[in-house]
Amino acid sequence: MLARVCAKGKALAIFSTLEAWLADEDSQVTAIDCLGELGDERGRALIRKALEKPVELNAGWRKRIAARALAQLQDANALHVLLDDEDWFARLGVLEAVSHLNNAHDRAQLIARGKTDVD
Repeated sequence: MLARVCAKGKALAIFSTLEAWLADEDSQVTAIDCLGELGDERGRALIRKALEKPVELNAGWRKRIAARALAQLQDANALHVLLDDEDWFARLGVLEAVSHLNNAHDRAQLIARGKTDVD
C-alpha cells in the first residue's frame, strides 16, 4: 500500500500531496490512512481538519479509518470525540483502533466507554 511506501520515504515531501488528497473526497480515506502510517504528529491536525468537512458518501468509513490513524498517532483525545459520534460505525472504528494506543490508561478509558455504548 502507498502508506507503507510513504512511511519509508521522506515524510516532508509527501505532506503537501496528502493535504491535496484530503481536499478531494475520493482520496480522503487513502490520505487519512497514509497519515496514520507515517506516524508524524503533524498528521493529527490534518485528520481532524478533514473530519470537520461533511462528506456525501462513506462518512462512517472515513471516520473509522480516521480512528485507526489517530490511534496510530496516539491521539486519544480525538478518539474520545469520535466515540461520541452518532454513527455506530465510527464508534466501532474507535474500539477497533484502541490496540494501537501505547498508553494503557487511555486504552482502558476508551474500552470502558465503549462497553456502555447501546449499539
